[in-house]
Amino acid sequence: MRVRVISSLKDAEPEDFQGKTAVVIHTLRLTSNIVTALATGASEVRILETAEETRLIAEPDDITTGEKEGQKIPSFDLGNSPIELTGSSIIGKRIVMTSKNGSIALKKAASATSILIACILNARACAAYALQLKRDITILCLGSGMHFDAADGIAAGMLVSELQDLAGSKAGRACGVQNLSTDDMACAMLGFYYGVRARTTGTLLHTELGRKLCRRGLSRDVVYCARQNFHEAVPIFNDGLIIRVL
Repeated sequence: MRVRVISSLKDAEPEDFQGKTAVVIHTLRLTSNIVTALATGASEVRILETAEETRLIAEPDDITTGEKEGQKIPSFDLGNSPIELTGSSIIGKRIVMTSKNGSIALKKAASATSILIACILNARACAAYALQLKRDITILCLGSGMHFDAADGIAAGMLVSELQDLAGSKAGRACGVQNLSTDDMACAMLGFYYGVRARTTGTLLHTELGRKLCRRGLSRDVVYCARQNFHEAVPIFNDGLIIRVL
């Protein structure tokens, strides 16, 4: 089994995912939001590219989320904070999120056999499920503004670490994984994660995107997104919707 990491959305091409298991990451904060919503009890998540699409498609019982320049989009129910998605009001609800890059990522990865959603919050659970699928894995970091984001790099490295640990365990052998190889970017992100894993929260707070969120008064979001293996939910994209497979 081979693991590859693509460091930003602009570097991804549809052929990178053909026949593989794709894992989409955006630590601050899209994929953390998705994992949190489904772990809390939302029924499903839909990602749309624009606020106009969201307003058009959302049903009255749906919960709409999204932000523009750090502020909740007018008429939407929630902004873009994972903490807002921890309340009981979302249990059983469909969450409709607005994310241009998230929508583009799902379209680019459409040729994958499976598309999983990961972040620091669920890296171990996602790695375990990805191994069970017994296909090469391509990890896509969305980045920030189409460029590499260190928070995504940490999550990607953590996912590679969890994959390596599980592949060498009894669970990995049960999945038929004999060996796990990585490309250079996966190896680099693994080393990055090893260097900061004991201080993940502080590192995320000092990333470019982390500092930007702190300036907007959203440091609690960054701290929340740094919680390693806090959730066991594994979201999977299927037929236009993201649901919890585990």
